[in-house]
Amino acid sequence: MNAEAFRVIYGRPSDGRPPFPKAALYHDRRSTHSNIVTVRDQEEHSKLRKQYSPAFQLNALADNEVVVLKNVDSFAKKLKEIGRLGRGEVNMTLAYNWLATDIIVARSRVLQPFLFMIMPPRIEEVHRLFGDIVKQKVQKCIENGRGGRKNLLARALQQPCYDQDYIHEQAKAFIGAGSETVATSLTAATYFLLKNPTKLQLLQQEIRSKFASHLDITGHSTSGLRFLRGVVEECLRLFPPGPLPLPRICQGAFISGHYIPAGTVVSVSPFVTARDHRNFHNPDEFCPERWINDPCRDNTSASKPFSTGPRGCLGVSLAYLEMRLVLSKLVYLFDWELASDKDWMHDVREGILWQKPALVVRFLPRDM
Repeated sequence: MNAEAFRVIYGRPSDGRPPFPKAALYHDRRSTHSNIVTVRDQEEHSKLRKQYSPAFQLNALADNEVVVLKNVDSFAKKLKEIGRLGRGEVNMTLAYNWLATDIIVARSRVLQPFLFMIMPPRIEEVHRLFGDIVKQKVQKCIENGRGGRKNLLARALQQPCYDQDYIHEQAKAFIGAGSETVATSLTAATYFLLKNPTKLQLLQQEIRSKFASHLDITGHSTSGLRFLRGVVEECLRLFPPGPLPLPRICQGAFISGHYIPAGTVVSVSPFVTARDHRNFHNPDEFCPERWINDPCRDNTSASKPFSTGPRGCLGVSLAYLEMRLVLSKLVYLFDWELASDKDWMHDVREGILWQKPALVVRFLPRDM
């Protein structure tokens, strides 16, 4: 797949025409309101993006980082307690989901009971619990008024007219997208590192030689770690957080050398494109070095894990920040071991979201 198709399908046309609109698949009949993910009207989407984008800009990352660090440190503390009790095995598929959810709702007490250990097994209960968390967060924000931290819900409440259904819909979109994508990426990163011990060792050397204490690990101090960056990018390439291509309605354009008539539903699969041997040498191999000093000259622009263009992921900077901080903290504080010889990737299934099996990992606290 030609990576140029990403620009044509998801970017802004050079002739001034509007971007390709989202296909009818995004219409949700169950909701009275569209959210920033499902809205198809481009003018309405632009208004929503303008409303929420300040919460994700670089000058807001310092505020976000405080929330991330607080929750990651609490998470690591719990892992230490489990390890010292001789129960170092943790299902990281669920653990990362709860950590990422806790960060996106900025609600640290969710982690205190370590709820992932009693996560309800039935999907209906998961949805109910997720909905309850969203409603509680929305209600708390409403009770606190429009002031305070300028988080996503506070920005929604700044609108002159709003109703709770509208707020719930926006909150579900941000919490669902913000937690699931990061949790999936962290789970995949943990898996790939454990399956490639020489790469894990290189990451350990980089992080452990850089910092005298885990308290020195910050967004700024990790931003220049080259191998860490390579690990993050390579995990996102091999296992993009969204498994399905994002359909758009073509307005009549040449895509990968072929003219596609108006009205045709088109898309690009980030998974397929990033695993195409025409874009990446040994595409199925976990090779963080290809992002550092790639002798094979891979077409790294063919990896678009968060899509691109005006409908690309709004929280991409926050996602990268979370991944750097979580991986750095856990690599610094613990030695990792897989608790099972079973191949996690073998049981992964594709759906609207990745259907991920348990990834059980032993976290052994380092003597420091």
